[in-house]
Amino acid sequence: MLHIITIVIIVTLMDKNYLKKAIKILGSQQALADAVGVSQPAVYKWTQQHNPIPLERAFQIERATRGAVTAKQLRPDFFDP
Repeated sequence: MLHIITIVIIVTLMDKNYLKKAIKILGSQQALADAVGVSQPAVYKWTQQHNPIPLERAFQIERATRGAVTAKQLRPDFFDP
């Protein structure tokens, strides 16, 4: 059980760093929100680890950043065994 919790914490920290990179690339939380069709408070919640980034939004972020931040980086739990 401890290994699962540790993995979840590591994955959560990883995707938040990449999310911050996406925000920096686009210029603001509002710009990222506009690019993926969500509200700025939704992006804020993602940065605060309240909600995981939905997979669909992760792919939209990848497109918005022109691949500088990938869906796999944002949600490695969907790609890595």
